[in-house]
Amino acid sequence: MSPEQILLGTILSFFIITAILGNILVIIAIMTDRNLRKSGNFFLVSLALADTFVACFVMTFAMFNDVSGRWQFGPEFCKLWMSADVMCSTASILNLFAISLDRYLHIRSPLHYDSWVDHHRVLMVVAAIWLMSALISFLPIQLDWHTLKTPKTTTSTSYYINNYYNSNNNSLELNPTYAVFSSAISFFIPCIAMTLIYFRLHQYARRHVIKIKMSNKSSSSSAPLTTTATAVANNNHTLTTLTTATTTSSQYKTSDHKAAVTLGIIMGVFLICWAPFFTVNVVGAFCRCVPNLTFGIFTWLGYVNSTMNPVIYGIFNRQFRDAFQRVIAI
Repeated sequence: MSPEQILLGTILSFFIITAILGNILVIIAIMTDRNLRKSGNFFLVSLALADTFVACFVMTFAMFNDVSGRWQFGPEFCKLWMSADVMCSTASILNLFAISLDRYLHIRSPLHYDSWVDHHRVLMVVAAIWLMSALISFLPIQLDWHTLKTPKTTTSTSYYINNYYNSNNNSLELNPTYAVFSSAISFFIPCIAMTLIYFRLHQYARRHVIKIKMSNKSSSSSAPLTTTATAVANNNHTLTTLTTATTTSSQYKTSDHKAAVTLGIIMGVFLICWAPFFTVNVVGAFCRCVPNLTFGIFTWLGYVNSTMNPVIYGIFNRQFRDAFQRVIAI
């Protein structure tokens, strides 16, 4: 192997190992920490599971393919690999959509949230996400609905998923209809809906923060009067109860705001990582004008997203950071 191949393999292996360990850490933290073991966080477990699958079953074989410069695992396994890639990327974006909707419901209607979102409903939604992701990936790819023609030989397969238009190695050609349909279902439509939901969520979160600040100012300005009144009325127990309830409510809304900020960062990073790939995926199916190197860089930029979420949780969410430290310390 050349020094360039060794360097490339080392860099890509780092991303793969980081993605596997980081997302397994997220899953263990949620399942073992009482504060994180909430119904809505099961969507985060599903997202981490999708990212773990990307690292194990997609990125690993893509690394061998890119380092060696050719596919070595046969045409049938190539179709399975491509199906797994489409399924996991679709599951990731649909899980993110579910997470944004869950946070919106939590901050929009906190009194009804627990009755709407329970373990049973969340597991049903997660199952539906994975079923839809599998149908949009394995079914058309295994039935060759995604191609324009069948390869002339069985010794050559595509260099990258969906990069089927290189006639020099008899690669499959991507059907433009499938390119548009799969990209729309897997990325563009959920992203538009998710962005609209997050915009509304962010509005509610800001309103809550303003209410908390106004409540704190009001409490501070009325503190002497409250103290005198309670001394005269001898109603310390009631005051303590009201103060505790107000503090709990403020902490609850502050936690919602922090969760909204973390979700916004996760969504932003996801869009930055995957938008270039899905754009060239559609463009390349029509004009056959995207260079292999460009397509490869954008593909790995999308893969790298699988390593980012655990880092984001650890930096911007204290609950996850504390849970990570407890898990690592065991």
